[in-house]
Amino acid sequence: MSKILENPRGALIAEARRQVNEIGYSKMTIRSVAAKCGIGTGTVYNYFKSKEMLVASFMSEDWHATVAKIEKEISGVQKPMEACEVVFNAVLEFSSKNETLFKDKEAVKIYSSASGKGHERLVLQLSHYIGPYCEKYARSYTPELPDFISEAIISRVLAGKDFAGLKNIICQLFKEDC
Repeated sequence: MSKILENPRGALIAEARRQVNEIGYSKMTIRSVAAKCGIGTGTVYNYFKSKEMLVASFMSEDWHATVAKIEKEISGVQKPMEACEVVFNAVLEFSSKNETLFKDKEAVKIYSSASGKGHERLVLQLSHYIGPYCEKYARSYTPELPDFISEAIISRVLAGKDFAGLKNIICQLFKEDC
């Protein structure tokens, strides 16, 4: 018999996240999530159209938390290097939190078809935070500079490299002693 959950959507998302992290994307199913939550499989579809949408929901929650963290931490930053490092660390934390998904071949295959637009939005969001520092402190400002730095941050995180390698490049772009 199905049980009544106080926050069914939240419970489903939490269980899906737990299963993805413990058994992997490929083994997590709508049926397994429903069973662990004690509800019928059909009920899950009242909240999520598919497994992909269920997983996208917790990734979206993580991203919104990442953006909130960037906004909070960047508000007191004065120097462009510090701003870039705040953004880098937040993207790294998001990537680490979702590492299981980013390393799962099936998940990558499914989500890569949607990643083009998602990547563009990601760059745009990060550029929003880096842009004001570029306008104020760049040696030679062009409107593409925030996007360039955002792409460099994303690439560096995805390659598993630290922020240190970007410091010299960023120093060259800004009128800042490093």
